[in-house]
Amino acid sequence: MQADKVRHNDRTIGLVQGYDFASAPSEALGAGLPHRFAVIFDAHRAAHSGTYFDAELYLAVIGEVAAVLGATNLAITWTGHAAPVFRSLGQQLAELASRFATSAHDATPPESLSFASGQDVVAIGNTEFWLLGGRYPYADSYTVAFFTAVDKSAAMLSGCTKICDKLGAEVRCQITGSPTSPPPPKRGLIQTIQRLLGWTV
Repeated sequence: MQADKVRHNDRTIGLVQGYDFASAPSEALGAGLPHRFAVIFDAHRAAHSGTYFDAELYLAVIGEVAAVLGATNLAITWTGHAAPVFRSLGQQLAELASRFATSAHDATPPESLSFASGQDVVAIGNTEFWLLGGRYPYADSYTVAFFTAVDKSAAMLSGCTKICDKLGAEVRCQITGSPTSPPPPKRGLIQTIQRLLGWTV
């Protein structure tokens, strides 16, 4: 596994192509979306106390991923809210930006995103909230794991790197995992508690 690069600032992301220890969620496999690419948004900033969500960097990455996918529509799922509705990509990204701007001090990413090209769902992006430590490289982060029908990880990696260059962020690690998902683990009580606390997925 690759070690972190030397950092010149603390505006960083990590990139994971494929699977490490995490298994594909059943909804991704059921929808024919077996390929994984994860973007790890580090939630620590020296200038901020507590966890920090970089909304600008998040929105730029989501826009770039959508472009790589050729997505035209987006559905957004918020925890505890009604079932999402597909709307135009531009409209949804603008609404996300507005929401983040009005809650700048306590903004958090949505639970999941669904990307569609026309009527066809081409990817989902599930947020993993690793805010209480956790395993490398996900510890103390908001991670978005994208699952796609076709392996787009190379193009996504290139696009995310360009976004970082543009916004003055850094890619702290690039990890290449397995192209196929490991079987889901059997969870005991301790593992279930760890998952609820964000220490595992």
